[in-house]
Parts: sequence; C-alpha cells; structure tokens
Amino acid sequence: MPLTAYAQLNAFEAKPLTYLEIYEERFAPFRDEAVNILELGVAKGKSMEMWRDCFPKATIAGVDLLPQWESTDDRVRVYRGRQDDTALLDRVAAECAPGGFDIIVDDAAHIGQLAKASFWHLFDRHLKPGGTYALEDWGTGYWGNHVYYPDGDYYRARPDNGFLHGLANRIIRQAPVEWPKLGFLGKLLRRHQYTRRFPSHDYGMVGFAKQLVDEIGISDITNPEHGVPDGPMGGPRQTRFKSLLFAPGVILVTKA
Repeated sequence: MPLTAYAQLNAFEAKPLTYLEIYEERFAPFRDEAVNILELGVAKGKSMEMWRDCFPKATIAGVDLLPQWESTDDRVRVYRGRQDDTALLDRVAAECAPGGFDIIVDDAAHIGQLAKASFWHLFDRHLKPGGTYALEDWGTGYWGNHVYYPDGDYYRARPDNGFLHGLANRIIRQAPVEWPKLGFLGKLLRRHQYTRRFPSHDYGMVGFAKQLVDEIGISDITNPEHGVPDGPMGGPRQTRFKSLLFAPGVILVTKA
C-alpha cells in the first residue's frame, strides 16, 4: 500500500497528502529494506501504523509527550517523553537503532527551540550518513498569537536599510556592478549600492529553518577568502548536509 493512502482525513490524525507524495518518492527504495525509522510525535498513532504497514521489515520508534496509541507489533515501540530530552533520545536510539536511523521525522511540538534541540542531537549522533531527517509543519513560525505555537508571529519583513543605502540607491543605482576606478564617494557608497539584507522573517520554526540554509552554506561562511575563518564557526569546514529540500510545510535534510 502506498504512503499516500494514509493521507489525513483531519488535522490531528495523519499527514497531508503533499507530505506523503514527497515521502513516497524519497523513501520508495527503502520499502522492502530493514530500515530504522524514528518519528517524534505519535498522537493517535496513525503515522505509526503507516510506517508499520508500508515498511514491513522496518524497526520503528515513536516519541511523544502524551502518546494516545500503543503498539501491538514487536517492530514498533513507543516512548513517552519530550522531544528535546536528549537522554531519552539516546536510549531510544540504543534500544531501537544502535547503528543509526535511516529516517527521522519531526511531527512533534513544532516549536523552533524544541525542534532545533532534537534535530542537532539526533542528526549528529543517531542519523546514518545518507539518512533523511524531515521537519514537518515549519510554517507555524508564521502563525501569530496561536495557542499551540507561541513562538510564531505574523509575517513582518524587517529590512536593514539605512541612510547610506538610500543615498547609494539614488546616486549610483544605475552604475555598473564592477567599477574599474572608484573615488572616495564611490568607495563609500559601493557597498551600499544594492540592498545588503533582504526583508525576511525569522520567528519560530521559520527562523530555525533559515538557520539550516546557513549550515548548507557553511563552506562559504568559513572560507578564508570570503567568510569569517577566525570567527565563532571555528575555521573552514564543509557542510554536514548532502542536500536540503524546502517544500510547503515540510523540509527534508539528507546527511552527508
């Protein structure tokens, strides 16, 4: 049975069809493999049943603060606890996937700080190279004044444009990007010729998601010629990501 057959009937019991279409394409090669799957967020267990039915040889673990489902299958284990409880995550990994997880899905709190804590702990320590980590419902960071997602906020794009940007845009906006010779005023305004910071939004899950872009660009950030090699990043290094896929509602990170 395809994953898409388990698309949600309501907002609390399963996953949107658009998520499952992506998962179906990405995870199809593992359908008959003895993979290890972890999902943060069990709720009523619909996704646990989906992984169990669609991956007949998989070992499946779930973590939830208040799970409302119990497994009757030896391949599926459910643990009670917080998604950012690193000691619990280590125990789950030791008991269910000592060699690492192939697939990890975060469908838990959708709070940026909690998602970030569990992501980096699991990604660094318990996700196999080539494995995929899915972050669901990252758009909650755009939801302001929400009872379940208090770290989100209404979209407010705040540009970082000052007086020199405005002056440069009026005086030298039509000038070529590369000038062969620059006078004092040109040197002063050159850096401000184009807006340096695009208006953006960085609350909740959206803010965490945008930090993932920084990680996939870390080789440029820490490049001695272009970045800040002696800064807080600790010198030149390569990204830990093989790929980063943004889609409406879901992000997929593949480990290098």
